[in-house]
Amino acid sequence: DYAVRFVARNSGSETAAAVHVEARLMQNGRVIEEARATLDYVPGTSQKEGGVWFRNDPRQGQLILDVIGYQAP
Repeated sequence: DYAVRFVARNSGSETAAAVHVEARLMQNGRVIEEARATLDYVPGTSQKEGGVWFRNDPRQGQLILDVIGYQAP
């Protein structure tokens, strides 16, 4: 298994709760694996670290990470 660490930055002034991150590993234009993580909260003007796990080596493709949702606390 392969761990991919990421940093979620909140450049706004308000806290974001339940921040949902989606990671996709692409090869030859198609998704070969997906992973998701949820950060409990990311305070305004700060950052939090998180991570996702892949079975396939992410260095062998294109890795795309997106924030797909959050809640107002």
